[in-house]
Amino acid sequence: MTYNGRLVIAYFHANSGGFTEDARNVWVADLPYLRGVRDPFSQNIPKGEWKIYLPYRTVQDRLNRYGLNVGNISGILVCDVTDSGRPQRIVVISSLGKTELKSNDFRIKIGPTRLKSKLFHLYEEKDGLLINGKGFGNGVGMSQSGPYQMAKAGHNYREILSYYYKGIHLSNLISSR
Repeated sequence: MTYNGRLVIAYFHANSGGFTEDARNVWVADLPYLRGVRDPFSQNIPKGEWKIYLPYRTVQDRLNRYGLNVGNISGILVCDVTDSGRPQRIVVISSLGKTELKSNDFRIKIGPTRLKSKLFHLYEEKDGLLINGKGFGNGVGMSQSGPYQMAKAGHNYREILSYYYKGIHLSNLISSR
């Protein structure tokens, strides 16, 4: 796969939860072929939706372990939701002030198998957060669940790759040795 004559970086993840994400909203890379798309093929997948409860103490311990030095947490806010529905930034309010993180950094620090994706909603509860989410992984590029469903519906590999990676060119490279 190429884009403007150059090989692409073909990021992928387990399940998009129904929408993939622009690479620029997860990392600093702004790659035009890694744009978010509506992904109905990755919806209604077993274990595609999840729910966890995170006590503020657990969040504090995880963030402090990564050197952020947050005090006793009294609240967490979601800021700047992307077109796919993922929070862009998380603000942690604690006894030591406010700490702002990119939501992907928050996810990694909490634990990527605990906070399975950035496609989530936070609900504050007594002494913690209830988090309802969808998907698993970074959300960038191709969802592994979607192509499986697309193939079962009769789509070929060219259609699948072109659906997830926008503006790419598929070519056969033959070595002339």
